Amino acid sequence: MAKPGLFILGGSTYYTLLLFQAMKDVALDQHLGRITLFARNESRLRTLVSCGTELFAGSLRVDYSLQLEDCLSSEYALIFNQMRFGGLKSRDQDEKIALDVGLFADETLGIVGASNAVRTITALKPFLELIQQKQGSYQFINFTNPCSIVTEYIKRHFAIPVVGICDYPQMMRHSIAHYYGVAVADVDARYFGINHFGYLYDVKVKGEDKLAELCRTPLPFKPDVNRYFNNLLNISWHYLFEQDTAVQQQRQKANRASQLLDIEAELDQCVERHGPNLDKVMAILHRRECHWFELVVAPLLRALVTGLPHQEYLNLVCESPLSLGEPTVIEANASIHSGCLVVDDLPIRLVKDPEFMWVQQMKLAETRMLRAILARDFDGVVTACLINPLIANKNKIIKYFACLNQVDEAFNTIFN
Repeated sequence: MAKPGLFILGGSTYYTLLLFQAMKDVALDQHLGRITLFARNESRLRTLVSCGTELFAGSLRVDYSLQLEDCLSSEYALIFNQMRFGGLKSRDQDEKIALDVGLFADETLGIVGASNAVRTITALKPFLELIQQKQGSYQFINFTNPCSIVTEYIKRHFAIPVVGICDYPQMMRHSIAHYYGVAVADVDARYFGINHFGYLYDVKVKGEDKLAELCRTPLPFKPDVNRYFNNLLNISWHYLFEQDTAVQQQRQKANRASQLLDIEAELDQCVERHGPNLDKVMAILHRRECHWFELVVAPLLRALVTGLPHQEYLNLVCESPLSLGEPTVIEANASIHSGCLVVDDLPIRLVKDPEFMWVQQMKLAETRMLRAILARDFDGVVTACLINPLIANKNKIIKYFACLNQVDEAFNTIFN
């Protein structure tokens, strides 16, 4: 039986090599027959194919394509999406404007997440229309932010078999394991939320309930306000309850996108000077300290290909308890049943948690945002931002978009 292939959208980012390394670390290359990178930057693609071929040492074929139609081949059982529309330059621009008007800068949440969603959903449409033609069994894995709303769009409007992934829940689980000095497999952590905004509502370490204890324990992924709650919040909640402090802290250093642009420029200079030198490129990439490929992406791909068990946290359609009248995408624990990914049963008691109310409000804002983007309704986008509890400041919202429209012709064109 032929080994399945992996088709990577947005394959020209240097960070793809970190994905390759994570895949090799879990021996995923032994279960795949081919990896194809798709993007527009052919020079960069050649570099990454050369480095990838060296990294895998011939254990599978690594190549690239400039034609999206190639993903329709039955050879590709997995399509991985990491496309960033507008690139790091647009993210850098958005983050700086957000901080200028007094809003926090985060590519997934808040006002920057809103403008990122506008660009991504608008630009993604022709890609999805083509992928929709793909026949046979395959899995589309979305790793493009804002993950939750993009995954919702893909599933709701194109019926593509999609799952969204995020590293936050798994990072929390690993941090808990480190705190107690146990193996990650000894930690059973149950999560609920939407992309980058959620909480652990049940934590057991070697079968012993540790949630109450952890809520009182200082941990790196927790906001300071967590001591007032009975569930374990992820770090993004400080944008809700400590936004002024977050903005001040972000203003005191270079924004994240600027840092990433500097690393990308350094990588380009390295390749120009030394060619596709795997060791030198990886040495620069490891300074980025991004662990999501090893935490979530490679393990999920391995589980999908091999069927081996793994505790997953995924963005998937769920009807209960957060339905808002219709099935909607949430982030929660999930399992593979008969080859299908499904959300694990969620306790109905969640609806009584105060944290649930905030997640529900975020989801309502996201639903309104998707509707407005598809209708090219600028007023609707503003309304969605007003509903979003992480933004909800009319003057700052209007000022942000006014500044963005002056410097971003592509964004301005979307709304005429």
